[in-house]
Amino acid sequence: MISDVQLAVFCNVLGVFLFLLVVAFHYINANMGSTTAKPHGTYLGTANCISFR
Repeated sequence: MISDVQLAVFCNVLGVFLFLLVVAFHYINANMGSTTAKPHGTYLGTANCISFR
């Protein structure tokens, strides 16, 4: 049977792993570069020339 200490260690290790996974996800997305980003105006076929009169 699993003791309370073993369960606590397992939960802490799992929490640290998930936290590092989130940090890695954000680091990768923040440093993807601008080559894959779509310029404004091409998303969903909208035009980029909106004039306010």
